[in-house]
Amino acid sequence: MSESDQVKGPASYFPSIEKKYGFPVNHWFDLLKQQQGLKHMEMVDWLKREHNIATATQMRLWLIFAIKRLVELREDQLAVLQTIKLQSIKNGRP
Repeated sequence: MSESDQVKGPASYFPSIEKKYGFPVNHWFDLLKQQQGLKHMEMVDWLKREHNIATATQMRLWLIFAIKRLVELREDQLAVLQTIKLQSIKNGRP
């Protein structure tokens, strides 16, 4: 694999996380999604307490989960705005 083909950033940790803990990272994201009532450090502590995830890995998983969640929320907001715009145009308002 050439240097330009290598995965960079947070996703570069996925293979080692999956190998060490035996599940794809989406498994951990799904579990974190079920814990959304918890604050940041409560989620991180939950990963340690319930799944014995190492501290650095806890933080990486939570950070990537949080970023993914923000992107999903932003996409939802944009979809609502687009719907409102289309309804306004349909009703003759620019």
